[in-house]
Amino acid sequence: MRVSCIGDHISLQEDGTLLLFNAIDSGLYSIEPITEKLLILIKEHGVEAARELIKEEDINNVAEEKLAELKENRFLDPPPAFLPPETIPISSVSLNVCHDCNLNCRYCYGGGGTYAGEACFMTKEVGELSIDRLFEWSGDSKRVSVTFFGGEPLLNMKLIKHLVSYGREKSQSEDKEIKFNMTCNGTLLTDSIVEFLNKNKVHVMVSMDGPKKVQDLNRPFKNGRGSYDVIKSHVQNLITTRGNVTARATLTRDYLSLETLINGLREVGFKYVHAEPVSVDKDCPFALTDKDFESLQKEYDRLGEIFLENISKGTPFGFSNILRTIDSIYNSAIRHYPCGAGKNLAAIDPNGGVYLCHRFTGMESFSLGTIYEPDFSLQKKILQTHVDARRICKDCWARHLCGGGCWQENYVYSGRIDEPYTPKCGLFKHVAAISMIIFSKIHKKDKELLDKMFRKNEPVYKRADLPEKHEK
Repeated sequence: MRVSCIGDHISLQEDGTLLLFNAIDSGLYSIEPITEKLLILIKEHGVEAARELIKEEDINNVAEEKLAELKENRFLDPPPAFLPPETIPISSVSLNVCHDCNLNCRYCYGGGGTYAGEACFMTKEVGELSIDRLFEWSGDSKRVSVTFFGGEPLLNMKLIKHLVSYGREKSQSEDKEIKFNMTCNGTLLTDSIVEFLNKNKVHVMVSMDGPKKVQDLNRPFKNGRGSYDVIKSHVQNLITTRGNVTARATLTRDYLSLETLINGLREVGFKYVHAEPVSVDKDCPFALTDKDFESLQKEYDRLGEIFLENISKGTPFGFSNILRTIDSIYNSAIRHYPCGAGKNLAAIDPNGGVYLCHRFTGMESFSLGTIYEPDFSLQKKILQTHVDARRICKDCWARHLCGGGCWQENYVYSGRIDEPYTPKCGLFKHVAAISMIIFSKIHKKDKELLDKMFRKNEPVYKRADLPEKHEK
């Protein structure tokens, strides 16, 4: 695969297919070599000079037609100025209902679940007020969401049950839709808990790192015993009763084989997987080195092949690291922020402290006050720190696909939330490029499959084909 930067756009070539990606609006286009050459000349010399310089290669007299297409699809437009809002309603909260955990994951950023404090549970009073604040902070938003987090949230299942009921009643009185999510380690998913989660449509993500050898090393119980066998037996009931359960895996330098990881999780029954490199101090023995990130690029090359093979066999699996880029291209979506943290999402700890997200819990520099005395002044700074305003990110072709990288991971590696970690940037861009090639191949072979995957209308190759309303 060849990837070449053309201004802040890129061209990609593999197996005779030549693609052009527009960083402004995430548009992907199948092009001819002369279009690529013309855009390069325009970026280097300007339109009029490019017209003259291309004449020798323009044996079919198509340069003006290609120039018109480049203009029509906004490749010659300057990047539009993004005007960030001063504030956005908080429509999602992550509730740390429990600062305790039954596992002892070796890379835990939450201090073993206690976030470097004392083990504690959120009370009914704090939980109810947190829900009240969510509806208050959400303003005119008609949808709100609550994610139960920890530690291990299922250790406080009694409160979860109460808050689901409380939230439902509140949503009816406030005439808003409420959705519930949970991230758990899977060890406590008893039949009765699974029944409750299914009945109340609580979306569940399970943290699991792969096959037994990897899982037991990375995520043992507090007594040192491996957790794989317990999680496998508990999570399969959840998977068989709902199907679309996502496994969230963490990659350490001990085991970088994505194929092994995916196969291990698929054997458990997961059909959706999201994997991320571990986020720890560089001196940590299992932290990824620059060479490890380069090795991961080859792993993703192989995973891309497997992804396509499974689709052709009619047995696709959802690997979100690839799917998220395909989704952005398919829907011509752009991101100015990496996620909702501090933008429209906040995390609340057991004592009512409010933070940018669960990963910043306990870090006062990233506090939004408390549920008793909220202070959203930091939100205004976050909104001004969009990807187009960042020194390192503003000219990157992938900026509107990643949004600038996880705030907390940036902070771990650079000491600043607005400066991404370069090796991880390189990995993200490599995976994004692979995803574009995959999108192109699926689009050529089976357009209807894309519709089934993303539940939208006909995928768009040309931005100009979009109706004005959609374009806006």
